[in-house]
Amino acid sequence: MNVFISGFYGFDNVGDELVLSKIIEDIKGIDKDAKIVVWSGNVEKTRLIHNVEAVSRFDINETEESVKCSDVIIVGGGGLVHEYLGIDLKIMFTNFGYDISAYSIIPLLSNIYEKPVFYWSQGVGPFFSDKGRQFSKWFYSLANCITVRDEYSYFLIKSISPEIKHIYLDTDPVTNLNLHKFIEKNKFSIPNNKLKLGINLRPWFGQDEIIKKIAHAIERLLEDVENIVIIPIPFDLNSDKDILKSIMHHFPDDRVENRCIESMQFPADVLSLMDEVDFFIGMRLHSIITANILKKPSIALVYDKKVESFAKNFDIDSIFMGDLDESNLYSLMKNLIQNPKKIFKENITYKTPEIFVKFLNNDLNKNIIVEPKVTNKEVDDVKFDRSLMQSFKREIEKLNNENIYLLAQLEKVKKNYYTVSNEKNKLSNKLDEIYSSNFWKIARTYYKIKNKSHILRKISNIIKFK
Repeated sequence: MNVFISGFYGFDNVGDELVLSKIIEDIKGIDKDAKIVVWSGNVEKTRLIHNVEAVSRFDINETEESVKCSDVIIVGGGGLVHEYLGIDLKIMFTNFGYDISAYSIIPLLSNIYEKPVFYWSQGVGPFFSDKGRQFSKWFYSLANCITVRDEYSYFLIKSISPEIKHIYLDTDPVTNLNLHKFIEKNKFSIPNNKLKLGINLRPWFGQDEIIKKIAHAIERLLEDVENIVIIPIPFDLNSDKDILKSIMHHFPDDRVENRCIESMQFPADVLSLMDEVDFFIGMRLHSIITANILKKPSIALVYDKKVESFAKNFDIDSIFMGDLDESNLYSLMKNLIQNPKKIFKENITYKTPEIFVKFLNNDLNKNIIVEPKVTNKEVDDVKFDRSLMQSFKREIEKLNNENIYLLAQLEKVKKNYYTVSNEKNKLSNKLDEIYSSNFWKIARTYYKIKNKSHILRKISNIIKFK
């Protein structure tokens, strides 16, 4: 079986790489001889980490050929289609492989070449505009079968595309991944004589205010708990490091263990560091899932519905970023350390591989999964999305104010430029007058004659000598 897998792979996002690891493991469990090709942002790294073939997502010819040669197409999780950064359909046709809209390229090509398309444990949304919902409706219509990882995603697709038949509620693949096989015990040799609090943050709207509030809460914790050290843990090896470094500057050097952050290159590095912490607070979904699997008492910093959903399912304390309050966060962290959770949710049902087998065998009409009961979740989700919108509006207002200030500064720079430019023109005109004057002509003629005349050179030297 030739399998082509697309998703957000090859970009050093630890969560997405763990999802890919589980998908590959599941496919090999179904067909040990399966030939797998991954659509990747970093072909060599994907080959190295996952021991599969890969093609560049920015190479249209390789992409088309790989889809054409495949027996089945998998569009892997996590959450691919959302409207946090907008959706620009033009980019799909002008800059191949870029933008959210690029995720539709693979299923579109698959439909053209009549390849079966399976969406594997997708996270969906949120969407804030009709354009976003319309794109989403079309994107999900390209699949023959869809599994989603949370109820929010399930109901969102159902509300956008009620006609979709084969959509099934499941969980995130990483919840069933054996993380211990990636972990090198005591890799970073962090001393065990202190309590170790791991923290993950990601870039987000209004992050300056987020950093300030979280830093103040942790500063209070450090004052109260003497033997605790803070360990920054990036779950995106490109974008998380800067924000984590920013918050670490707030704490005394002897209360921070940040020598590890620069050495993070692979998911295994991150998991090995996670294994060494005692407690954890995190934003990214897979940081929370990882903490649960490794039995680390945690607090989820909820910036997205997916994080809220999994925090509830795992019975993890959480705080919504839109309502972030340093006193509440401090209290949660203090309780986390004084009364650590001892029971962690295990054996989470994960049925996507089973559904995939039925999909391959054209056996989807048999009852696979009971649909979730309709509750007031949709009302709660609307409230959540509105809260996100309020956060975005505050951030947009802040950016607009900054833009007004920068425009004013630009006008000042322009005025200074015009002043300097006018002065330059005046000096240039003055030089032109000098160069065209009779005096300058005589001076130039004199020096020309002097340089050629042996007698004048001698006279000049005699004058200088005297």
